[in-house]
Amino acid sequence: MIEAKSPAAGPRAEPEVSTAVRGVTLRSLIIAAILVPANAYWVAMTETVWYAGFPTTISLFYNVIAILVAITLINSIVRRFAPGVALSHGELLVIYTVLCLTSAMVSHDMLQVLVPIMTYCYEYARPENEWAGLFLDYVPRWLTVDGTVPAFLGGGFSKAPVSMMWEGGTTLYRSDILRAWIVPAGMWTLFLTLLYGSTLGLNTIFRRRWIEAERLTFPIIQLPLTFTQPGTWLVREKLFWTVLAVIFSIDVLNGLHVYYPQVPQIPLTSQATPAFNIGAKIVDHPWNALAWGSPLWLGIYPVALGLCLLLPTELAFSCWFFFFVFKIMRVLANSWGIHLPEGPPYIEEQSFAGYVGLAAFSVWASRSYLKGVWLAVLGRPGALDDSQEPMRYRTAVIWLVGGFFACVIFGWKAGMSLGYALAFFFIYIVLTLAVSRIRAEMGLPAHDLHHAGPGVMLERIVGTANISPQGRTATELFSWFNRAYRAHPAPHQIEGFKLAERTGMSTRPLAWVMLLAIPLGALASFWALLHFMYSKGVAAQFFEPKVPAIFGSEPWNRLTAVIQNPKSENPASSVAIGFGFVATLAMMALKMRVSWWPIHPAGYAVSSSWAMGYLWMPMLMAWAAKSLVTRYGGNKAFRSVVPVAFGLIMGDMAGGCFWSVYQLIAKATLAPYCIWGK
Repeated sequence: MIEAKSPAAGPRAEPEVSTAVRGVTLRSLIIAAILVPANAYWVAMTETVWYAGFPTTISLFYNVIAILVAITLINSIVRRFAPGVALSHGELLVIYTVLCLTSAMVSHDMLQVLVPIMTYCYEYARPENEWAGLFLDYVPRWLTVDGTVPAFLGGGFSKAPVSMMWEGGTTLYRSDILRAWIVPAGMWTLFLTLLYGSTLGLNTIFRRRWIEAERLTFPIIQLPLTFTQPGTWLVREKLFWTVLAVIFSIDVLNGLHVYYPQVPQIPLTSQATPAFNIGAKIVDHPWNALAWGSPLWLGIYPVALGLCLLLPTELAFSCWFFFFVFKIMRVLANSWGIHLPEGPPYIEEQSFAGYVGLAAFSVWASRSYLKGVWLAVLGRPGALDDSQEPMRYRTAVIWLVGGFFACVIFGWKAGMSLGYALAFFFIYIVLTLAVSRIRAEMGLPAHDLHHAGPGVMLERIVGTANISPQGRTATELFSWFNRAYRAHPAPHQIEGFKLAERTGMSTRPLAWVMLLAIPLGALASFWALLHFMYSKGVAAQFFEPKVPAIFGSEPWNRLTAVIQNPKSENPASSVAIGFGFVATLAMMALKMRVSWWPIHPAGYAVSSSWAMGYLWMPMLMAWAAKSLVTRYGGNKAFRSVVPVAFGLIMGDMAGGCFWSVYQLIAKATLAPYCIWGK
């Protein structure tokens, strides 16, 4: 379950803990605060306007790595001539952590989804879709923008805050637009602070267990941790630079091919040639079901391959193994004439249950430890010492429980029943624990769980007919942070604690910095997204497929469908969830008790996702490579794979940054790079 050697240990690995202890300093906070809006601007431009790059759809955000590399290079020059002025290792990693958390706010799975939802239902309400009579009366105005300005801000009504967001040609910095957005943006910022203050408390509770007791490997942080270390072995590693140069050159060549088709390309991804999409080529019944759900694409995806090489071997195997297990399930269902998108074999329910099972097992395995935490909360004998924790356990529990119930009140005020809101946010916290655990132990390149969050699962279990129209409306309004979990902020919080442990930083000030980063990132995200939406117009100058319009339409179209065609509870969904939960616990028990058992249940949880359609081949390649290297060369030979992994990641990220900067300077109308292929 836990590898004996950290996968990031290089050929000349550095000591486990460096001598740097400075982390949260005034200058590191000032630098981070300056970079946050610039970073939000970059991500908003790349992912929403250009529909390219998608740095926040993979666990290691390449926009943050690019900024970190630039700061580190500048810092190395400063250290050479004025060592007393240079930033410490800890300060660099504080900046990295803040940028990760704020990037999560502006990401493709967070506020990029919310912002268009907040106006879409008003802009596109038509007599023919009957939205006015179906649900508009249930939409809370304090969480959406219909053009009304609150009385305490001067009052009034204008269509501009809604219509001009889609048409463009104006500016965010108009009085009527700004005043219409202040309350909804402020309320969502408060909500995010409470929600991820709650997860910060959760991660604080599990910090010692995962980092110090179990010593989980945290593969995602290994590259930034290694690269920013003074005198790191990585800059002297020829293999790293060779792989980086090759991958960067391929990205540049393939980008040139987009602009000039006569330039040859080196196809590494499924988008490079249609022949790489296996699912689209299989049209015979029942095998055409291979294209259902996640696609079946052939592609290397260098950054994904690099991250997969850092995974535990058993996890890489489990992911591609269960990917094909789910494909076989769909083929069998198709052969039996079952074509329902939400019917057998209930893949989404099984994956959801896999996440819940992982969270439940993590709690059960930590029961003695959690008893010590609870005794510390009560101030009883036998309690764990929390003097060195990011916050006292009592404070952490207050944040966890208080933030949870505050979010429940948000849901209740938005239209959910109190019981439904309790179930909704409890499930979200459970999924958060599972995602944080998966990242800490295994460092998956992506963990999306598309459209299988608490709202979807509750509606399938209890039936939309048994939920009030107000409750269904609120469910869709809260669907944006449950659409997918690729950029979930919580894993970055626990990874920040691990970075502090590796560099000798104090975690207490870091915890409060991470808490403050949430509202800072939310406000910067609202600003950057709205800046582009009002100046360019989502329906005007955004690149196809104008993804904010898709995000904005999804919840309201779903809501229309469930109101017009309500469904009763589905016992089969509950059975599938129960089966997946038991199967996950059984596989985990086998993993703990049978040393040779090759399957990790995390693969069962994550392998039905959209991202796995891209990742299955890198997973297969990484598993084969690591298995061969470790079998015939041992751990010493495996350590030589680490520079290759880092070179693949950095080379592909460098290619993405190169074309992003080129687009910005040249104002190009084509996007030549995407982390998932182009």
